[in-house]
Formats: sequence, C-alpha cells, structure tokens
Amino acid sequence: MARLIELNEKIVAQNDEIIRLLLKLSGEDKQKENGNPSIDKANIGFDVDVDESGEVVVRPNSSGEKTAKKAEKKDKSLFDLNITTKSGESLDDMELDAGEVLFIGNCDDGSADIFKMSVKNSDELKVFPPEIEAEIRSNLSDYNCEIVIDNLTGDGITHQYGVPLILANESLIQNSVIGSGTVILDDESFDNLSDIIQLAMENGAKEVHLSLKNAMAVINAPPKLLEYLEFYRNYEQIFDNVM
Repeated sequence: MARLIELNEKIVAQNDEIIRLLLKLSGEDKQKENGNPSIDKANIGFDVDVDESGEVVVRPNSSGEKTAKKAEKKDKSLFDLNITTKSGESLDDMELDAGEVLFIGNCDDGSADIFKMSVKNSDELKVFPPEIEAEIRSNLSDYNCEIVIDNLTGDGITHQYGVPLILANESLIQNSVIGSGTVILDDESFDNLSDIIQLAMENGAKEVHLSLKNAMAVINAPPKLLEYLEFYRNYEQIFDNVM
C-alpha cells in the first residue's frame, strides 16, 4: 500500500510541470489575490482552468456552443464500432465489479491492447499473468491481494498498469464500481496516443482518462474528440469523476 501511495505522489510531482506549461499556454500572466492564476482562454482546442480547490481542469474549448452534458455525450460515438474484444462485447456493455478497471496499454510486441485489471482480497499476494509477477512483487511485496491483468483484445503483456492498479485498489477499498465504458491510461506520455484513443472509441469507450502530460499531444485535436477525454493530475481526480 505504501508503494501505491508513493506512486501517486510521483504522478502529482511529474504533472506539476505540465500544469505550469498548460497554464502558460492558455495565457497565464498574473496571480489573483486568492492565489489562483488569471487565465485568458486561447483558441487551442481546450480550456485550462483552476477550480476553487486549486485543481487544474482541462476541458474542450468553451467558445461557441456549450459542450453537451456528460450524460448526453455518452449516447454518441465518434467512431464506427469495430469490436475487437475476445468476447465480442462493447466496452460500454461490460459490467465491472468493485476492484475492476478497463485500461489500454502498449505490449512488449509493439501492439496496443485493451485490458481489464482486477484486484481482489487475498491472504497473500497473487499475480497473473506470471510474466509480471516479479515486477509487481518488487514494488508491492507487502500487498496482500490477488491481481489479475486480462488482455481482452490480444495475447500481449503490458507494463503500463500503474494508475489502473491504484484505481482498482481504491475501487475495492471503497466497494465502488467504476462505470462501464470508462478507460484509464497509465501516467505516461504515449507516442501512439491517437491509435489508443481510436482503439478505445471503436470498442465502445465513452470516456478516456489520461495524464495531463498527454494534453500537449492533443492540443489541436477536434473539440468533439476532446469531449471524450478526461485529463487527470492524480488518481483522486479520476475517482471523483468516475464515481
């Protein structure tokens, strides 16, 4: 558990510089008396704001028509469905249990696949697939749970599961279920981000959560696409949005 907390603290530290750059890009030039940045919105595809708690919020550009409500946008899809899951199920049709998270990661063979992370209570640490057991044990030797990473679209192994593991653990602790169609990306800069987003959307994802460090990669993306992206600074922000 301590290692999971350390990982989240590392995520926060790494994203602080990204936040600074995004605020600068959006026109940050002075501080209000309450300490929050004063931001002039730039026509860059998304807006960067700071809420009352000091958290940075990235959303589609607010110029023109208002963004559709979250509940409404989930009934729409940017891409034609091209289901590649082994079960033939759309991600939006998969019902998750507490301790389960859907995510996408790059595999050792170079492919990107959709995975399901499952964390269950156990009297000892158990890991599947065995190829990542040593890796997880080296980081979570004092963590007594059963961890299963199931590749839903292929046979490859991914190592981009840090944030999904934190979310699955939190979901289990709070006995709260993350909604279907929600995809989480690990806290990394993805060179093939467009391919990953397309894979998610074609398989029925309704929203993709990704680190702020990937915001620069989609800075000029169509506003419609940005409606499906949720940027996070730490795992608490993701959990607040999906529950």
